[in-house]
Amino acid sequence: MNKFIQEDIFYRLKNTKSYVILAEVPEHHYTRKILFKKPIKWHLEFNVAAWIRVYNRNQVDLHLAIHYQDDENHKETLIETNVGNDIAMLFSGVAKLTPVGNIHKMSVVLKGINNLSQINVEELLLQRNNKTSNKSLQPHVFKTL
Repeated sequence: MNKFIQEDIFYRLKNTKSYVILAEVPEHHYTRKILFKKPIKWHLEFNVAAWIRVYNRNQVDLHLAIHYQDDENHKETLIETNVGNDIAMLFSGVAKLTPVGNIHKMSVVLKGINNLSQINVEELLLQRNNKTSNKSLQPHVFKTL
């Protein structure tokens, strides 16, 4: 896929009013040592946890998700939904991705909020599950503002 088209897709998605991007996932978490010459479907899992404080919440369901772009198109994997009117919330779960070919870009998003100033991300953790290896992978803790 053309790099210009890729960036344009993510620019439009970033500015969509239905969600906010909490963090861009560093490339070393989702790249493979061997790049695919032709698109092949594969599996990838992440443990994800986030402590989020929401201000001025109006009984809106919030969804923590991962957005990613692979060789085929843009995809989304839902991690957890929070229903209610809580101010401080813990989202956690396993994100199971099935990309086709290589992943080009990935981000953690919160759906149901349209303004980053409405939230405070106290902590966001992402750890790749590696079931085929005994090697422990260190989690990535994103720095908060």
